[in-house]
Amino acid sequence: MKIYATDYDGTVTYRGVTPELKEAVRRWREAGNLFGIVTGRPRNSIRSALRANGLEVDFAVSDNGATASDGSWELIYNATLDPTDIAVASHRLRELGCTLYRVSNLNAYYLSYSVPENVYAVPGTGELRIGDSQLGNINGFCGGFDDPELLEFSRTEVERVTEGRIHGMAPGSRTMDFFRRDVSKAAGLKRYVKLSGASPEKIYTTGDAPNDLPMLTDPDFEGYCVDNAMEKVKSEVGRSVDSPLELLRRFL
Repeated sequence: MKIYATDYDGTVTYRGVTPELKEAVRRWREAGNLFGIVTGRPRNSIRSALRANGLEVDFAVSDNGATASDGSWELIYNATLDPTDIAVASHRLRELGCTLYRVSNLNAYYLSYSVPENVYAVPGTGELRIGDSQLGNINGFCGGFDDPELLEFSRTEVERVTEGRIHGMAPGSRTMDFFRRDVSKAAGLKRYVKLSGASPEKIYTTGDAPNDLPMLTDPDFEGYCVDNAMEKVKSEVGRSVDSPLELLRRFL
């Protein structure tokens, strides 16, 4: 049995969820292999996208590896953050002039163009108060900046003020996503494999962006970038395929 785990945006969507891709996925799974998505999107977002496109999966690792679900969308794990750490990090993002702010859990999210002044951990609840909203079981948050240098600096500062318990990863040129230190796409995929009890002879991965690099370069996986991947990703990975469809056809 083999596993194929692929990024979604910019990778699956590069050539699109075509009838040919759906048929290749069907044949891959029919042969006894597993097919799944590993994405930076929140769980509900990727679930909606896959259902809308009629793409069947055996698993989905979402939130850059912080959450995972099986093919029936039953939750397998959820790596949550300490609300006190989120509050401290959020205040620092506000000081830096963050121009996009998002906090999310499995079922909801808070989105604003700036960080409110009153962001704090609610004592005894494990929840975060953000303006007039209150969220618990938070697995990630995001800060956006127009200046790329400020974007990278925000990563350094959040890691500093949380003493390394939170780390940042940049899925694009204007946003930085923040998660628990032990969260990455590679770690999330490994956690899914372990908890699911799967024993694959091979795990293939594909992606296009820097947040895919952990699962594309991990020695436990055979990683490929798609042809439209960022140059940084291409140079670090060294192997490429035209699209997920090509990989499925090549290794079935």
